[in-house]
Amino acid sequence: KLYLGLRSPLTKKGEAIIVELGQVMTEPVIENLLTVSLAGNGIRGLETRGAEILILSGTTNDTDTAFSLYKFHPGTRRLGRLNVPGFDELARPESLVHDGDGIHFVQDFQD
Repeated sequence: KLYLGLRSPLTKKGEAIIVELGQVMTEPVIENLLTVSLAGNGIRGLETRGAEILILSGTTNDTDTAFSLYKFHPGTRRLGRLNVPGFDELARPESLVHDGDGIHFVQDFQD
């Protein structure tokens, strides 16, 4: 599976969209469209962690005033906030990577 998170547009209900692709190594096909409620924000970054997806959310435009981190289980559609020490001090998180050492963020320091 390959998951693509959209920053914009949101659904009419204000939910962010995740596109689930299958057969990505041969002939990619859209298998599912998932929606998640991120308080009116879009998706800035996605990363799988086992059976869950880590979601970095932020504004759909460049106001960049509200960023959050969530964990989402596509099978059950359960969404919950994820608290990571130091996350609130990040300037403008734009992407994330999960590896054996934890979660790492890419920041945009441009004004």
